[in-house]
Amino acid sequence: MPSVSSRSLNPRSPQPPDLPSSQEEVEAAIQKMLDQGQTFLAHDLARKALRRFPDSVRLRQATALALLRAGALAEAQDVLEDLYPAPLRADVIPLRHGAEADEETLGLIARVYKDLWKRSGRVEDARRARDAYGRGFEASGGSWTGINAATLSWIVGDRTQAAQIAGQVLDAAER
Repeated sequence: MPSVSSRSLNPRSPQPPDLPSSQEEVEAAIQKMLDQGQTFLAHDLARKALRRFPDSVRLRQATALALLRAGALAEAQDVLEDLYPAPLRADVIPLRHGAEADEETLGLIARVYKDLWKRSGRVEDARRARDAYGRGFEASGGSWTGINAATLSWIVGDRTQAAQIAGQVLDAAER
């Protein structure tokens, strides 16, 4: 008897689209799925696309983001460790696959630790999240990483650093 997948049992179950021909088209399709909340389809397409474009940092980021949104922290950490050497640390350079210390990758790493902290309550995870968000903010000046770095500084008890980063975020917003 032929095996039947759970997808084939439900004809209305969405299927990941065929892989577009260019990396840019794939990345755009995955981003659209993520924007629409189609986390699992985005993950499936990103994994499939990584077989064709194995050095794509953006596809690894999209895969990790889909996994984070699904609550699969360990799996997201594994994907990100493919960019950053294990153990997952935002302060380790050089990066793999041509990755740079960019806000997006550092923010994803930070989110892994932030979500771990939310689950475990371990201050060390909150500190690691704060440090990664801080590096993302330093690399880009982006408000979302700065706000998270300030908030987590406050949470771990470093009120001076929290105020300093928050001030920098406000200054940047006023420009």
